[in-house]
Amino acid sequence: MARWNWRAYERSQKALFPRPQMVHDHADNIIILRGIIAMTDSQLSPAGWPLWKIGLAAAVLSAIANLALMLVTKPLLGISKTFGPLTPGPIIAWSFIGTFGAVGVYALIKKWSASPGRVFNIVAVIVLLLSFVPDVAVVNVAEGPMAGGTLGGAVVLMGMHVIAFVIVVSMLRRLAR
Repeated sequence: MARWNWRAYERSQKALFPRPQMVHDHADNIIILRGIIAMTDSQLSPAGWPLWKIGLAAAVLSAIANLALMLVTKPLLGISKTFGPLTPGPIIAWSFIGTFGAVGVYALIKKWSASPGRVFNIVAVIVLLLSFVPDVAVVNVAEGPMAGGTLGGAVVLMGMHVIAFVIVVSMLRRLAR
């Protein structure tokens, strides 16, 4: 009868299931718990995703999240069904336009900046804040495609910008290496 080699078994288990480690990623200022279930960044995407794939995935996720927000908030806040910006067509179109605009800006910043992540975050926050201006401007518009704008509608539009911001910036920072 063969004896069980416990030391060999322990070594194999350590190799298969390393102890969890807290790793502070200084580039992204994120603390990551590695070695439990999550794969490391190199296992997930050794060379990073191509920007067009990140842009497409982020645009689809942003559009879906923003459509869900519209479907939930429109009846709750009593927003007019004819309020142009809160209809599916513009939500989908602007989700894609904004996302691919952000991807283009990210590509330019990555090419020309020594610290692209930090610069992109600053630019993205500034653009997010500037995107609130037209949202506020639609309040109490009486004519045209913006007719029927209310404060509730403006708040929903701002929420959509924040949702798209979070999705796009986080995907670009995590997947584009």
